[in-house]
Amino acid sequence: MYDVIFLGGGPGGYVGAIHAAQKGLHVTLIEGDHVGGTCLNKGCIPTKSLVAGTHFLRQARNAADLGIEISGRCEASWSKMIHRKDLIVAHLRSGVEALLNANKVSLIRGRGALRGPGLIEVHATDGATQFVEGRHTVIATGSRAFRPPIPGIDSPRVLTSDEILSLRTKPSSVVIIGGGAIGIEFASILSALDVTVTVIEALSSILAQADREVSMRLTTHLKRDGVTIRTGTHVHDIQSSPHGLKVLGATDSEKVEIEAEYALVSAGRIPNLQGVNPDQLGLVLDGQAIRVDPYQRTSVPGLYAAGDVTGGQQLANIASAQAILSVDTIVGAPRKPFDPALIPSCVF
Repeated sequence: MYDVIFLGGGPGGYVGAIHAAQKGLHVTLIEGDHVGGTCLNKGCIPTKSLVAGTHFLRQARNAADLGIEISGRCEASWSKMIHRKDLIVAHLRSGVEALLNANKVSLIRGRGALRGPGLIEVHATDGATQFVEGRHTVIATGSRAFRPPIPGIDSPRVLTSDEILSLRTKPSSVVIIGGGAIGIEFASILSALDVTVTVIEALSSILAQADREVSMRLTTHLKRDGVTIRTGTHVHDIQSSPHGLKVLGATDSEKVEIEAEYALVSAGRIPNLQGVNPDQLGLVLDGQAIRVDPYQRTSVPGLYAAGDVTGGQQLANIASAQAILSVDTIVGAPRKPFDPALIPSCVF
C-alpha cells in the first residue's frame, strides 16, 4: 500500500509526488497520457515555443527600422516550427520522468478511476487492469477544453487548442471563437505566420478580465497585424463550406458570416472529472469543480485535490503550490493556506 497516490501527472501530480517522496513517503503517480499535463504537452510550453519563433520573425521583418538590411522577405516554416516545438516538449517531458525516477516515485501508466478514497482501478494501455491502494489520494486530473453547445461544433475542422498544435500543415485561415488569453495568444502567433485570422468574442472587448488599457492596446496591435476582431458577437451555428467552414453569428444589429479553413474554439477549459466519480464517492462540487478547504482537503476524508480540477485560475504554478500544500497537510506540517490573490497572470 502506498502512503500517497497522485491521480494525474500534470504540474499538480508530478510536483506533488516528488515533494511527497522527498518527505519520505511511499508514492505512486498514475497517468494515462504523457507526464507534464496540459501545460507541458498541449499548452504553455508548446505555445511559448511558437511565440518565441514568431517574435524573432517580427523582429527580422522590422530589422530595417534598426538600420539592418535583410534582402528578401523573411518566411517561416510551419512544419519546422512544429518540429522544434515537439523536440522541446519531448526534452522537458523526459526531464520530468527523470526527476520522478530519481526521487523513487512509482509511475503507473494507465487510466485511473477512483473506486474509493484510497482505491484506484487502473486500465493500462495494453489492456491490463490493476487496483492501486493508498492511505491518501490527491486528485490532480486537470482540465479539458470546453466545447460550447453550438450546432456543428463537433466538425473535424473545429479544433481546440490541443488539436491546432498538432496540425502538420499551416492553415490558410482560422476563425477563433473566444477572445480570452488562449484565443488572443493564438491570434498573435497565427497572424505573424500570414494566416488570415478572425476573432469572435461575445463580450464587448477581448481579454475582458484584463485591465481595459491592456485590452485596448492589444486590440490596436492585433488589428495592425491584420487580425479582424468582432466583439459583441454570438456564434449560433457552424456549417461546412467549400473553403472549410462557415461560422454564423450575430450582433445586436447584424448577422455575421465568416468562412475559414478551420475554427479554433477558445471558450475556456473545465475541470476534468473523468475517472473521479464524484457522485459515487460523495464528493462535494462547486459547479463542475471539486470543492476543497484552505488546505486542499475535499469533503471525503483521505481525498485531496489540486490544480485545475478545483476551479479558479488554471495555471501550472497554482497546481504545483496546491499539490505541495496537500502533501504538507498529509504529513501534519501544513503551510499557510493557498491565497489565489497572490497569483499574477499574463498574456503572450
